[in-house]
Amino acid sequence: TTEGNHLKGAAAVIDKDFASEVLAEQLDADYLIILTAVEKAAINFGKPEQKWLDTITVAEAEQYCSEGHFAPGSMLPKVQAAMRFAEDYKAGKVSTLTEESFSNYMFSAGIPDPDLIIRPGGEMRLSNFLMWESAYSELIFTDVLWPDFTSEDIDAAIAEFQRRDRRFGGIKK
Repeated sequence: TTEGNHLKGAAAVIDKDFASEVLAEQLDADYLIILTAVEKAAINFGKPEQKWLDTITVAEAEQYCSEGHFAPGSMLPKVQAAMRFAEDYKAGKVSTLTEESFSNYMFSAGIPDPDLIIRPGGEMRLSNFLMWESAYSELIFTDVLWPDFTSEDIDAAIAEFQRRDRRFGGIKK
């Protein structure tokens, strides 16, 4: 179903993840990241017993993971990173949480930061998506909805990226 410009329900998440995988293969990309307008995680999304997860314990996170509540290409890696950090903290292996130390627990550890992030669907925000990794990424926002995104839209985004003057935090001369 749709709500305004947004698809609603688990099928929308599954379709987006599968479509992203197929598009990444067609582009011969090492990885492809698609942003969505999800503000926080929920279990049993779209069902009468839906529960928003404002905070959870490690034990709850482990239970929800084992029950398959988090999608492998979506929330699961983030929840697992938080669980691994919490376990290492409890074991005394880490004492301070910094952006750098937590990023070592993320699914993106060891993967180069993205050069380009494309946000489809008319949204003009990143919604905390890859905040550490995207510090020097070029951002392209488009009104085209993700299901309607074509190879021509990708080409246009890449052409725009190629016109950018990348300074990685430096000042324009």
